[in-house]
Amino acid sequence: MPEHSQPETPILLELIGKSPFGPRSPFVEYYRPPRLGIIHLLAWTAATAVLLKFNVAMEMIETSSHFDEMPTALRVFRQVIQFVQSTVHAAGIVGVSVLLLGRVRGATGRLQPGHWIVAIDTVAFLVVHSWWALYTAARASGIIERNTFGFGSGFIWFYLPFGVISLLRAATYGATATGLRDARRWRVLFATLAVVGLIVSLIQIAASFSRGRFGLFGLTNLPLWPLIIAAVLIPTVVLDLRRGPRRDWLHWLGIAVLGVGTALSMAWWGWSLLFNRLMN
Repeated sequence: MPEHSQPETPILLELIGKSPFGPRSPFVEYYRPPRLGIIHLLAWTAATAVLLKFNVAMEMIETSSHFDEMPTALRVFRQVIQFVQSTVHAAGIVGVSVLLLGRVRGATGRLQPGHWIVAIDTVAFLVVHSWWALYTAARASGIIERNTFGFGSGFIWFYLPFGVISLLRAATYGATATGLRDARRWRVLFATLAVVGLIVSLIQIAASFSRGRFGLFGLTNLPLWPLIIAAVLIPTVVLDLRRGPRRDWLHWLGIAVLGVGTALSMAWWGWSLLFNRLMN
């Protein structure tokens, strides 16, 4: 039998009008997105093209000799990872757009766990890439020191904002975990994302202030972090398929964004190992 969600305690209902976690009744219906159609696929294609073009533009601006001297196989590996990453996050952008349009048009119902995941991760992705574009433009114009990979001031300007963004993402997952009205397994998953994100973000911030010394930055890229997330995500999804309520495509899109993102973290770790072995 499908599990029902847990009863809710109101959170700032007076301020936000209707809680996105849902009203007090445990039998309240979820928010229902529109049926997946050709317009969503076209938007996904367009968003993917934009993100791929963005990656190409960043590659053209990048002047590091590390990348200029990169072997072909390593460069292809990197481009494959970026292609998958762009495709997945383009789908996330479409998902967030669907959520926003639904709320603007007065749609009601509480959000499913995957809805929260696609919203949080896609917003974080967009903020990170916005900063990357600003940083790259500032470095190309000479405002920021070009030596990103050394111990110059460019290092802290590059990595510190990423740490702060990761910290905000972790805090959002933590806040969502306390208000989520679904089965406990989902709250455990969100709490895991919050704790792992908090640890990694603090290491990123410490690494940025140390300007890459002491090997701190390498700790953020360990396979331990995505393995912990996968160890919680996989049984959560399996149990929900067996016992949980029926989920919509937008929920599963969020799960795909998180799952593929976790796998890509492992892929980036493998790429960095090859990079250090071949380039040093």
